[in-house]
Amino acid sequence: RREYPEVSFAVVGAIVSGLMGISPTETEGRVATLPRLTEPLSHVQIASLPVHGNTIDVRHNGLAETVLTNRSGKTLTWVAGFHGTGSIEVDGVATNGKPGQDKSGRTFTWAEVAVPTGLSKTTRLKAR
Repeated sequence: RREYPEVSFAVVGAIVSGLMGISPTETEGRVATLPRLTEPLSHVQIASLPVHGNTIDVRHNGLAETVLTNRSGKTLTWVAGFHGTGSIEVDGVATNGKPGQDKSGRTFTWAEVAVPTGLSKTTRLKAR
């Protein structure tokens, strides 16, 4: 919309931070994800998102699997989170998930993953 372009930017921002749960952290080179898909959505994806000088793609497959691709920039530290408790697999290898709570008090599990430039990493919550 030419008259009010800020509306389009606000909608995209709400999707990225709300539905996708993508949050660049204050520390350079770090980004966090926490999928917030609603029932009728089986997956959601965003491509070519600029974050801290990098360009990333993020795809949530349901609420328990996320794929992050670091298309350009330096190696990125990804804080991959999922609501619930359990362990997190990174490319099929189990890691110890760390517990946390979001602002509304919901429990989530997270793990840090290094994602070098040009590579994709897949994380999956293995619920207890």
